[in-house]
Amino acid sequence: MKKILSIFIIIILIVSCGKTYDDGPHFTFRSAQSRIEGTWKLDKLYINDIDSTNEFYNRLGCDIEFTDEIYNVSEYFWKIKLKNIKNSDIDFIGQWGFYAHNQDLVSIYFTKDSNFKIENSIGPFGSERSSVWTITKLTKDEFNMWVDFYDFYQGLGTRKFSLILKKT
Repeated sequence: MKKILSIFIIIILIVSCGKTYDDGPHFTFRSAQSRIEGTWKLDKLYINDIDSTNEFYNRLGCDIEFTDEIYNVSEYFWKIKLKNIKNSDIDFIGQWGFYAHNQDLVSIYFTKDSNFKIENSIGPFGSERSSVWTITKLTKDEFNMWVDFYDFYQGLGTRKFSLILKKT
């Protein structure tokens, strides 16, 4: 009886484990989507390995909310909101989802919005910007990811952005 119970517990653990990433966690019961959902504050932003956190706060200074609210008609994308944007009284809305159903990659896209000032944009955060981020760490309190991004608005070429987000 103990053997059967042990086998049953092992099977449940294997089947119910959520996606893990290189930097952790190494074991979780929660899905990647449920860990991403919520409001996050930028802890660190690196552009080409240079700490650019202050630049983010000078331009946007916002919280990032990943919701479970379906974006338009697509069942595979949910709303993302940039909230409390510096010098703005509105939230900027985009969409997020797993790229090609691969939970290592999260796609973030912001539509064209005349309310989003181009001078507030920074890298992948701005009007008509789309990027596919590689997740390196996703716990209930920390979300780390990076992307190579071409900023065609500023003509600066390809740059690597790395984010460390903390749950608020």
